[in-house]
Amino acid sequence: MQGFFTFVLIVTTTIISYSQTVLLNNATNGTTVTTCSATFYDSGGPSSNYANNENYTITFCPNITGAGIQLNFPFANLQLGTGDQICFYDGTSTGAPSLGCTTPTFPLLQVQASAGNTSGCITVEFTSNNIINGDGWLANVSCTTPCQTILSQLTSSSPIVDTSTGTIDICMGESVILAGQGSYPQNNTIYAQSDATSTFVWKIDGQVYNGQAATHTFNNPGGFRAQLEITDVNGCENTNLLSQEIRVSGIPSFSNMTIPQGPFCAGDTLGILLGEVVQSEQDFAVPFSVGDSIFLPDGNGTSYTTSVSVNDFIPGQTMIGLANIMDI
Repeated sequence: MQGFFTFVLIVTTTIISYSQTVLLNNATNGTTVTTCSATFYDSGGPSSNYANNENYTITFCPNITGAGIQLNFPFANLQLGTGDQICFYDGTSTGAPSLGCTTPTFPLLQVQASAGNTSGCITVEFTSNNIINGDGWLANVSCTTPCQTILSQLTSSSPIVDTSTGTIDICMGESVILAGQGSYPQNNTIYAQSDATSTFVWKIDGQVYNGQAATHTFNNPGGFRAQLEITDVNGCENTNLLSQEIRVSGIPSFSNMTIPQGPFCAGDTLGILLGEVVQSEQDFAVPFSVGDSIFLPDGNGTSYTTSVSVNDFIPGQTMIGLANIMDI
């Protein structure tokens, strides 16, 4: 008896997509996309405008444990019509904490899930009105390890800080020793943080010092601010400014002084008659301030404004005229 055998070869193919294209439209509205690599467009895609009266929501979640979604919007590929906006939420729904909204006058070019967001997801909500639409957007979707909060703190100084003024007061030619540390309120939320694994950089009077402690000699009078920058093991930086103020006294001026002539003996009391001592006045340099970035689409006859916030004035000071502004 002759036998016949049939071999059946079954080939299974798995397609792994390392990048995908996602449009925010009726088909994707209300859905969740799990990815760490995608290109995200408005409903018009790369070549058309979005439509009027859209109201769509989509959620992006990471496919890597412990990671968080990051959205990057190249400035050249972001154009919204007047009154339209993209809002971002730090979680799986619009009920999560807000991460801000992109508008025609205030674009957010990067949005990232926070360290406290255990899902790592970001929910995007887009709304357009019936006035005018725009080219929309292109965004790159990726995953990153969210930054945990770091706060820089001054632990000690020599001379010590004057508790009544909050300043360190010295004379020209004297040195100040500063020591700092980091505070990590979200430590171990996603990763471990500590001073041992962080780097410390002091910036004082235009000089840079590495390490938790720094010593600087002040050779000129004036007001100075010492800053401490801390970078953790994940490359995240502190979010506060230490701004420890240091006042360096100038040389006083002795005018019209009558000083008794010697010889003098130990224990004698000297009387300085008439005259006065005039101390030089010095100011703290006001840090450079910038206004919010402003998106300027191609000209359409609309005016755009932005603002600059300066908060280093003495409490109670009032500007009463143009001359005051010119003096800033």
